[in-house]
Order: sequence, then structure tokens, then C-alpha cells
Amino acid sequence: MKKQKQFEDIIKLELNIRASDITPSLDSFQNIKKRIIEKGRNENNMSKKYNFKNNRFMKTVVAAMLCMTFLTGAYNVSSDMRAFANSIIDKFVKGYASDKTYYKLPEKDELQKELGFEAKVPEALLDDFKFVDGTTSVYVDGSSDEIYDSNRKEFGATYKKASKNSDADLSLTICNYEFDSDTYKNTEKITSANKTFLYKRFKFHIVPSDYKQSQEELEDEKNGYVSTIWIGSKASDFNDKYTDAQALIWQDNNIYYQLIDNGYKLSTEDMIKMAKEIIKMD
Repeated sequence: MKKQKQFEDIIKLELNIRASDITPSLDSFQNIKKRIIEKGRNENNMSKKYNFKNNRFMKTVVAAMLCMTFLTGAYNVSSDMRAFANSIIDKFVKGYASDKTYYKLPEKDELQKELGFEAKVPEALLDDFKFVDGTTSVYVDGSSDEIYDSNRKEFGATYKKASKNSDADLSLTICNYEFDSDTYKNTEKITSANKTFLYKRFKFHIVPSDYKQSQEELEDEKNGYVSTIWIGSKASDFNDKYTDAQALIWQDNNIYYQLIDNGYKLSTEDMIKMAKEIIKMD
């Protein structure tokens, strides 16, 4: 037992000495937050679209997460280092984290059990757009004692036009809590058949993970004209690009829905038709 205690003391001492070497910078945590939590569902779609396999970035993320484990786990690392890590987590980790992915639309009862609420998810939209995959996500808040809020979940589904091979897609997001405030920026009200929708046009700005945004780009993002997706890196020879998008948002039985057209350039009327199809589902 004495030798075991000595060994543990040596390990703890070594971790304290090397704590500064394994602590990610503030920027690292900001990037992890941007690319993994808050933008997770969008990046998942973009990753599949552009087929990125950025091993270097993933290793960086894994290393950072390991550092977080060391800094907040069982080892007695210095209290200053733990406080530093916790303060960053509290400040930055907030959003939805992917939980379970489906490549076939699950049965209604199965999905309701998984989410804890009834989500109307069609097999197809306007007949032409078919369900490709869907992901359940749970809300994460680093400032909360529980971290994961099991009562706050969402389902994100992707649809593609069967008759057309392109990078475009439709995404349907369903949540039992109101979307974050950024979702509602730059929207206008549209009323159709006594139902009110929120509509907006915007752009996705797909950028490498080490891209530096200009002040103008930051302002556009802040005002809801652009949604920035961080993906890949300069090492993957990926240059930033813009794609046109539009979104329709509505509420049905206290559940929030958002339909995004990324590249199909549908008419507003078609977007509303799709929403009405969903609303009418049993």
C-alpha cells in the first residue's frame, strides 16, 4: 500500500508540473464550442456533403477533451488549473450535442420515447424530397450542475431530392424548447390560412477551421444574415464558400419546427406547403 501511495503521489506531482503543457488555450475551447456543440448538426450535414476526414483536427479535439478529463477528473491537479478549465467550460459549452443517428426513419412511438415528446417527421416532403437520415440531440450547458438536460432534446432530419444528384439538401429541426435567439434574427412574419410562420433568407459561409473572420463577416453573422460553418482546414485544400439558404420557422402544439432549404432555392410557397404537410400529420 505504501508503494502504491508513493506511485500515486508521483503521478499527481507530474500532472501538476505538466499542467500548463496539457491545458488548451481559450481559443481552443472557443473553437471546440463552435465546431462541436453549437454548430454540430450543421457541420454533420456539411461533413457528409464535402466528405472531410480531418484527422489532425480530430486529434486536437481528443487531446483537448483528455486535458479536460485530467483537469476536472479524479487526479488532484492544481485548483488554479481546474478553475481555469471550469470557467471556460461554463462560459462556452452551451448548445445541442448529437446523441443517436438514424438512417431509416424510426417508428413514431420509438422516436417519441427517445425524445420525450411527439415530433412530426415525414418520410417525404412534397413527394420529391426523401428522408436521408436523422439525429437526436440533447441540450448541454456547462454552467449547469447536471451539464446534460435530458428534458431538452431535438431531432434533426435531412431530406434530399430523389430525382436530382446535387449538394443541396433540406433540413428539418424539431425541438421541445424555443430555438436560440440567433435563429429568429432577420426574420419576417408570413400568415397563410390563419397560421403564422417566420421566414428568412440567409447564407451559409463554409470555412476552414483556421479561417479568420473579418469584422464585416462577424457583423453579418451577428445580425443573422450569415451562418458560419467551421469545417475542414487549409490542410485539406478547402477554401471558404457561400451557399444561399432560406428558413421557415413555426410552432405546433408547443413544439418548435425549423425547415431550412440549403441550395434548392425553393419558392416561399413550396416551403409553406411542406410546413403544412407536417402540421397536418397525425
